[in-house]
Amino acid sequence: MQKTHYSSFSISSNSIENSQNNASLKGKISSLESLMYEVADSVEMHRKEYQSLKQLKDEFESILSNKTEDMLKTLQNELIHLDDELKREVGYQLAENSRIQTQLTHLKGEKTALSIKLNELHLRITNLEGQVGNHEQN
Repeated sequence: MQKTHYSSFSISSNSIENSQNNASLKGKISSLESLMYEVADSVEMHRKEYQSLKQLKDEFESILSNKTEDMLKTLQNELIHLDDELKREVGYQLAENSRIQTQLTHLKGEKTALSIKLNELHLRITNLEGQVGNHEQN
């Protein structure tokens, strides 16, 4: 009977060991499943965070691109405006230079005429002085 009892105990012991192994294996599997779900949740959370950050990056790039385009257009318009203003001012300056050159030429002509007139007057004065000197001697 002992043998049977021992045999029964051995079977019970194997059953218990199998049961413990199964419980232990089931526990490990359950633990691994739990860990897997946690990792999957963490991955999903990081994926959503990545998507959110990517969307923010795209929005910022779009905003910066729009602002850059606006600034470029503004600068181009300002450059066109400044170029037009410069051309207008150069035109005014050329017209003023031409007007001054014309006046200068006219003044040089007047100076030459006055110089000729002055020389004629000096010559006439000299002639008159000579005539006055000749009349006094007579």
